[in-house]
Amino acid sequence: MTPGPPRRPRGRPKQTSLERLRPAWALLSMQRASGLSWGALERTYIAAVAPERLERGVRKPDAFLRYRKADQAPRGVTALHSPVRWALKHHPAFARTYESPLFELLTLGHDPDTLIQFSRDIHTLNRVTNELLSLTMPMKALISLHRFHGPLWKAPKSVVALRHVAEPDALCLILIALKANSGGANEQPCLAIAGEWLRNWIIKVEPHENLIECMLQTLAECVPETKALVQGDAWKTLALDLSSPCFLTSREELLIEGLRSLWLRTPCSTRNSFSA
Repeated sequence: MTPGPPRRPRGRPKQTSLERLRPAWALLSMQRASGLSWGALERTYIAAVAPERLERGVRKPDAFLRYRKADQAPRGVTALHSPVRWALKHHPAFARTYESPLFELLTLGHDPDTLIQFSRDIHTLNRVTNELLSLTMPMKALISLHRFHGPLWKAPKSVVALRHVAEPDALCLILIALKANSGGANEQPCLAIAGEWLRNWIIKVEPHENLIECMLQTLAECVPETKALVQGDAWKTLALDLSSPCFLTSREELLIEGLRSLWLRTPCSTRNSFSA
């Protein structure tokens, strides 16, 4: 008997952890910002895209409960009645999370030059808020780093304050520093910052345990440097040593900053005479 053609798999292709993480985290941000229960939030969505379902008295909505656990990702923005499409249009909190550069970083790969350009685009294209950037370093220092070859947030001390900010943009900058220091002396401090960020995120945002597992799986798959953090639940206990030299300001940095400040205070006419 001649075998027939192979059967096509039924249903959707298997969803990756990243595909499930992104909408789950964004929905959680939306739910927290709205103050609505998950059931009320889903009924609001149904009323907007398919009100006849409510009129027919459909069963208790439970799709959002699956999405928020990252057990299943909803249909994407191309689907007409997609929860993602609806939420992007009507809920800024969802959009801020869903459109975070973090999710692009997680697909970036391992090319150092690509990481450098990505970090510069975050600044020049205003992909994160100035408020968040101000926690990393003075704006003048950030602008001056564009003259040097390397990611803008390579120094661990430039991202250490972000460990208290439970937002995807903050994690994005922390992971830039971690990837930039891969295999170097400052990789461990960056790992510790990421571990403390995870602990603070769980305390402040209170994600479902399935979403936490999805987050850890995504990090391990997309950022190999985090495997040491994820394996054995090291992120729960890895301590951050703020007395490490990488978090201290060196005498050279103080001198450079002093000279930069002096130069900026000098009148333009005087600067031009020095240049001549």
